[in-house]
This record gives sequence, structure tokens and C-alpha cells, in this order.
Amino acid sequence: MTTTTRASDAADPAAQPDADDPSEPATCREPTPAPEPASASDRDPRLDSGPAQGPGSDREAGLNSAPAERPGSDREAGLTSAPAERPGSGEETALATGQGPEPGSGREANPASGSAQEPGSRQESGPDSGPAQGGGSGQARDCSSAARGPAATGSGAGAESGGVRPTLVTRELLLRCATIVGASASFFLLLSVVPLYAERSGASGGAGLASGTLMLATVCGELATPRLVARYGYRRALAAGLVLLGAPALVLTASDGMAWIAAVCFVRGVGFALTIVAGGALTATLIPAERRGEGLALAGAMEGVPSFIALPLGVWFAAHVGYTAVCVAGGLLALAAVAVVPALPGHAPTGDGHKASVGVLAGFRTGALARPTAVFATTALGVGIIVTFLPLAVPSGATGLVAAALFVQPAASTAANWFAGRSGDRHGSQRLVLPALLLSASGLLLTALTGSAVAVLTGVALFGVGFGMAQNATLALMYARVPESGYGTVSALWNSAYDAGMGFGALGYGALAAATGYPLAFTLTAGLMLVALVPALGDRRRPSVAAR
Repeated sequence: MTTTTRASDAADPAAQPDADDPSEPATCREPTPAPEPASASDRDPRLDSGPAQGPGSDREAGLNSAPAERPGSDREAGLTSAPAERPGSGEETALATGQGPEPGSGREANPASGSAQEPGSRQESGPDSGPAQGGGSGQARDCSSAARGPAATGSGAGAESGGVRPTLVTRELLLRCATIVGASASFFLLLSVVPLYAERSGASGGAGLASGTLMLATVCGELATPRLVARYGYRRALAAGLVLLGAPALVLTASDGMAWIAAVCFVRGVGFALTIVAGGALTATLIPAERRGEGLALAGAMEGVPSFIALPLGVWFAAHVGYTAVCVAGGLLALAAVAVVPALPGHAPTGDGHKASVGVLAGFRTGALARPTAVFATTALGVGIIVTFLPLAVPSGATGLVAAALFVQPAASTAANWFAGRSGDRHGSQRLVLPALLLSASGLLLTALTGSAVAVLTGVALFGVGFGMAQNATLALMYARVPESGYGTVSALWNSAYDAGMGFGALGYGALAAATGYPLAFTLTAGLMLVALVPALGDRRRPSVAAR
């Protein structure tokens, strides 16, 4: 994911209105008393509210008489909420960053909707938002938004009212997408091949041991990567991950011993964890905050499309060409991606790595990150269940239905991911989390009608839409709630929630289905997913805390 330095407009002296500049909008200049009273039609209606009151007055800076904003502006009804807390208070201190939000990090948010706002947007300077006035002056007014016009509104409705949106697809982002494709193709090409090779070695339970070792190493690596990123930077961590993912695959078939296979899987799992966590954090720095959701959807598509192709291709390739050839191909795909890493931005999070970075444990303890993580992990349960047990749950011989369902679910997720990204950039990602959870649970419930092909296909499509929305909305929301030094932690939390949710979903559903049967197990799991309504609703009720 291109490095752009986005400083706050409020901090740019060139962006501030000049009181002596005659081209400045009249609403931004102090009214000069006329020698004689003006007619009622000529008078500024704001002046009828009387002189500005002192600090603490209800009529500070003409709050009761502010003119109506243009349609599509960012001053929605949510602006009447309480002002944001001072940096360092509440849950923000749990992030242990030791500093306020960085310019362009997108952490300024609409308290009512949770949508990320750019610094200097109309949301910050609108009088109804209640910002603290400097110097105790009740007459102080911020006219910078009026002077800059719609282009300064950043995201949300203001971006739709004619503002210039920043470029999304840049050279650096395209290079980052190349590394995403290489890592994803390498991982999924061998995902089913290695367990087959382990089974061929004759070891009892070899396939399960190979897959289990790979996923265990991936989760452990995901939790450790933020510290490595803080010390060595995104680029070095990403390059190391690609090497660890690709190089062991070249020598996988040097031995058919189970210990050797498990060791190769462990190293590749650590490598994959580095690529998705360090790479994911780097991607977030390459995307303008105003288009974060759309950029994350683009990156998700770059990872998802190779998985659709490489997963079945690897099995076919192994059967027709041999295990050695497919393993070498998988290794070279990852190693080839290393060539573009030097051209990526090499900056690391600002400040000392151990002090400035947000620790993973601190992230789990921070509600603003833990709540969306819990919701996403719950929706990920269904992915593990559908992929693992749907082929067993439908009537025997319905291979065409299984193939169609396993295509519809990821396709629907990819489309919904893109929709959620574009919608979240304009209206806020937080509003999508609850619908995403409900759609996921509804889809899983409908899939319980395993005897009906229409019900199964509709169910997996509904689940796919909900899961795709949850993927984008939760990740965009979490990135918006931390400074750049916390991007690695967000990536680690989100990816570990994905992997753990899939793993626990398959394991728990298998035990449940053994006792109840597949249809009832689908129904009970759908009901269990509604437990995540607690963090989802809690997040909607605490927008001012979550937005920091």
C-alpha cells in the first residue's frame, strides 16, 4: 500500500485567511461599523444576534445565527455533539503513542458518524462543533474553511460537493500491489499442495500437521511483526517476509520427512505473516486518508484474485507436472516480488520504535481497536465453516452446487469490499459495521437449508456481502483511530482476527455438527454470531472515544 506527506491545512500558514487581503470572503472579516445604519436588506443577518458574548456564553461567535451551509457540506447534524477530548485522555493513552494524531493520519472524525476527516476540514472549524476558543476571546472565529472552499473538506459529503479528491493509484501503490500479488500467489499456490505432499510421505496426519504448523506460525508471526516493523521499518520487514515465504519452498521436496516439511511450513508461515502485517501497514501509509476505504478495497482485490486462481491451479499443477515444479514456481513468485521492494518508501514509524509504536497487547486492551476486531473475528467464523464444511453439508453428488457456492461467496465479498470502501470514504465506515454483522449472520442462517440449492446460493451470497463489508469497514475504522506508528498493530490485530476466526470457526463447528448435524449447527452458529452485537452497538454509542 504510496507515500504522500499530508500536512494539516490548519498548520499551513499559506492556507490561513489574510485579514488584509481584499479577496478574502466577507464572512471571514471583522464587520466594520458603517457611518450610518444600513437597511434591513443590506445588513448581515449574523450581526442581528448582538455582540459576541464572553467565554462560556451560549452565544459565542454567533452560534445561534450561523448561516445554513451549502448542500452536501460536512456540517451534518452530528456536529452538535460534544467537543473531542484532549489528546492523551481516555482510551487514547492506552495506545502508548506518547503523541497526538499525525497530520493526514485521518484520525479527526465526525463524532456522530465515525467518518474520518482531514485536518483543516469544515468539521473542525464549524462553530457548532464547539472547539475550544483561544485566548478566552468569545469573538474568535475560524474562517479557514470558508476561505478554502469545498476542496478542504477532505472526505464525507464535502468530497461529493465538488472538492478535489487526492490521487489514489500512484506509482508506489502499484509497486506495492505487485508485492501483494507475488506473496498471495506464492502462498495460495502451495496451500493445498503441501498437505498433499505430506500425505504422500506416509506420515499419519501429515496433512493436518502441515496446515496446522503453517497457520500457527502465521498467527505468532502476525503478533510479533509490529515490533520488528518499529525497529527495522516497513521495507526491510516486507523484504524479509517475501524471502522467508519463497526461499524455503524451493527446497521443500528435498526431503519427504515430516519434520522437514513442518519446518518449511513454519518458516513460510512466519514469512507470510511479515508480508501481510508489515505490507498491510505500509499500504495504509500509501493511501490518502480521504480514500482509505477505497484504497484498502483495491489492495484486497489484488490479494483475492490471485487466491482464486492459484489455489485450484496448484493442485492441478502438482498432479500433471509434479510437486517439485509447483514448489519451485511458488517460491519464485515470492522472490520475484522482492525486486520491487527497494523502490517502495522506506520510512518507518516516527520516533523511537519501542516508545512510538502501539503494542499489540495495548491494542487488545483498547476498546476503540478491540471492538471492531471482535466483530470482524466473529464474521470470519463463517468463512472457515463454509470453506470447510459446506461440501460435506449439501447432499452428496451436488458437486456443481458446491463449486458455485465456493465461487459466489468470495466474489460477493470482493464486490462488497469495494462498495464498502467507496461508501465508507463518503459517509463513514462505522455505519457499515452493524449491517455487515447482521448480513453475515443472516446468510449463515439461510445456508442451513442445505437441501435447497437456491437457499444455499442466496445464503452464501448474503454472507459474502456481509463479510466483505466487515473486512473493509473494520480495517478502515481501525487505521483511522491510530497514528501512523500504530498501523503495524492494527494490521496485526486484524489479520490475527481473520486467521483465528477461520480456525476457531472450523474447529468449533466441526464439534457442534458432530452432535447436532449440519443444518442445526449452521443455525446455532448464526445465532452465536449475534453475540458480536455487543461490541458493534457499543462502538456506535461511543463515537467520540473511538474516533481518537
